[in-house]
Amino acid sequence: MHPRALRTGFALAAFLGAGLFFARQPMSARSYLPLLGGGASVWTAAQLFFLLCLLAGYLLAHLGPRVLGEARYPFAHLALVALGLAAHRADAPTALGPGAPALAIARSLLADDGALVVLLAATSPLLQRWHGRAFPASDPYRLASASNLGSLAALLAYPFALEPRWGLAVQRRAWDACLGLLLALLVPCAVAGARGAPAPEPSRSEGRPWTVRARWVLLPFVTTSVTLGATASITQDLSPVPLLWVLPLALHLGTFAWAFRGDARAPEALFPLAVLVASAVFLTSAAGASSGPAVLALTLLAVGLLGVCLHGRLAQERPPVGALTGYNLAIAAGGALAGALHALVAPAVFTRVTEHPLSLALAVALLPSSQAPGDTQTRTRDVLVPLAVALLATGLRGVAPPDKSAALLVVGVPWALLLLASSGRRLRLALGFVALLCVRGTDPAVRFEARTFYGTVRVDEARGLRRMFHGSTLHGVSRTDQPPHPMAYYHPDTPIGALLARLAREAPAARVAVVGLGAGMLCAWAVPGQRWTFFELDPMVERVARRWFPYLSAARAPVEVVLGDARLALGERTGAFDLVVLDAFSSDAIPAHLLTREGLSVALRALRPGGRLAVHVTNRYLRMEGVLAATGRALGLRAWVRRGVVRDLTGGPVTTWVLLRRVDDLDGRPQDPGWAPLDPRGAPWTDDHHALGSVLRWR
Repeated sequence: MHPRALRTGFALAAFLGAGLFFARQPMSARSYLPLLGGGASVWTAAQLFFLLCLLAGYLLAHLGPRVLGEARYPFAHLALVALGLAAHRADAPTALGPGAPALAIARSLLADDGALVVLLAATSPLLQRWHGRAFPASDPYRLASASNLGSLAALLAYPFALEPRWGLAVQRRAWDACLGLLLALLVPCAVAGARGAPAPEPSRSEGRPWTVRARWVLLPFVTTSVTLGATASITQDLSPVPLLWVLPLALHLGTFAWAFRGDARAPEALFPLAVLVASAVFLTSAAGASSGPAVLALTLLAVGLLGVCLHGRLAQERPPVGALTGYNLAIAAGGALAGALHALVAPAVFTRVTEHPLSLALAVALLPSSQAPGDTQTRTRDVLVPLAVALLATGLRGVAPPDKSAALLVVGVPWALLLLASSGRRLRLALGFVALLCVRGTDPAVRFEARTFYGTVRVDEARGLRRMFHGSTLHGVSRTDQPPHPMAYYHPDTPIGALLARLAREAPAARVAVVGLGAGMLCAWAVPGQRWTFFELDPMVERVARRWFPYLSAARAPVEVVLGDARLALGERTGAFDLVVLDAFSSDAIPAHLLTREGLSVALRALRPGGRLAVHVTNRYLRMEGVLAATGRALGLRAWVRRGVVRDLTGGPVTTWVLLRRVDDLDGRPQDPGWAPLDPRGAPWTDDHHALGSVLRWR
């Protein structure tokens, strides 16, 4: 083959192989959302699997040629890819095995995609190695640019081009077809690599000290941790959608590609800006600010700036070609360690999403500084200033008002003083951040905190008001000095309050199903003669509702709590309920799998003739009304919408509900008063094809 054509083949194979590896990530993670409540942690668990596969692939690329020989391994790799493609099945997962959800996802992915994903991960470093053998005078690091470009193209194409147009089934078949094309491209590359000259092994004089090798692991560990933390923080309040999954990852890979595009070096003027932006994101995270558009933009900017600075430092320490696979292996090990921290360690150790601000602190500590290390007195101040900041935050904790401004006062004022006292001293600033995180965890108003795979749960109490938060969103409230009564989103003036009050008058023996327990506030509307059933995914939520809130124990009607996936449990209650209420939220995110055609069908089958389906769609960032009406119309339902002002909460936020009824059940009956007809917008959602990006509020 002509050398120019062969070089093009190498570049195309590197582009396509990396693109397939990274396109598989959002495709696979989205498949598991309906099986695990649509929680943000699904992406983190899937990322752990792919990061471990990346490590395994790089290990295979490092050891395979050494075991089988440089001339024989290329053909063995081709055979393994061909066998993996022949045995691969394109079906989406339908169930998970027992055990912790993160490990269950890993086991399922390993069974379905493990071998092929590992082989894909090995392909990129192998292509660089084969390219170095085929063209000894060239720089194989430049081939990494094609891989990085393929990764970026796949990640950006998925939410903007692939997901809006194709369902998961079509995506999986197209992925398999592209894998066949990759196999064809690999054949001439493997032949050239097998016939080429051996790559020079690094001599002892070219060896790197252990400190440099440690940075090969530490730097990608930190940048990956910042990326995963940013994604978890964003999707906790917005929604776990591929668009928000891939944006931080695309920035991470984009800065990596920039760093290896030659002799790239981050301008020194960029380091103070990176420190400032990372510090601002730390403040929003430590203070518990919700992920609005401004916070989203700031968080993504921090991922980009820190990636440029730290990936640039990593690229400056790359070894000669002979040590290429060992270098890649160290980078993959750092990423895998970050994935394990976020998916396994952090949920078991932290009760909040502390790993995100902690990773920002570590990134700040690793940023280069123009200042000298300093004398003993300066280094002593590097420790004393963070201690003083912690003492100040503790003192402010005692005088802070018991409202949303408390966190801003307790964290914000010491944070500002810390910035002023740490000019140019990266370690001092990082230690100060850690000190503030320690003080944040000692809030006397917090009565209970816990974290599960499905999110963080917190209960606080002040001035006779007890509140339950899931993530940063209020999920329940009660007065400790008053009998339990409907409050907040379920106040009599709200749409659901008016509907339940009417139900109590007209159907005192009604059967009511509620998907999503929260603090159990809705059963304050229960009347004698009725029977209520709550369906709750997270066992921790039920424990909190029973231990800290009075609604379940004080209900005037029998109340049953069914733990597990509501789509499975509710599907077993055919024709059992007069009213089904979908009130499930993960922090402020609405689980999309409950609102698809399949999800609404389950709720519809659980209704008796003449029954109603009420859906809570209040959200700061999503407009769900129109697409819900469109999906309902596809099932023979008519939709109405009603909005109301929430009482008992500062600011009086607006709550929005959609009411769905079978067209056949109306028969000229008057519609529920106060509800306005809702026009369908967009295409009906299905499990296979729905794009939450289409309903995001962009302003």
